[in-house]
Amino acid sequence: EECYFYHTMDIPGFGCIQGPWDLRKVAHEYLGSVDFKGKRVLEIGTASGFLCFYMESLGAEVVACDLSENQLMDLVPFSRRDHEQRILDHRAGIRRVPPLRVNAFSLFDMRIC
Repeated sequence: EECYFYHTMDIPGFGCIQGPWDLRKVAHEYLGSVDFKGKRVLEIGTASGFLCFYMESLGAEVVACDLSENQLMDLVPFSRRDHEQRILDHRAGIRRVPPLRVNAFSLFDMRIC
């Protein structure tokens, strides 16, 4: 109830968490029926992380990031937290990410956005 889940996910110990996108039965086809075993994958825009966990379960090493400055749905609401400061800190962190080297993406076998 406190988190927004973009993808429907089965979370051990919690059960099924509903989201607007349910890819559980079609994730393989959605990702192009790729063999992920032994692959190093960069996922940009990971949302709830469903696809990361899926690729990892198939043997991939996944590096994921979701740095959207405008969509802060990854902020879990806590009653005692200073949300305005958290948003400012989040945006400042995005601006501090160093520019990627031209060949930075060559470190990965696959890139998913």
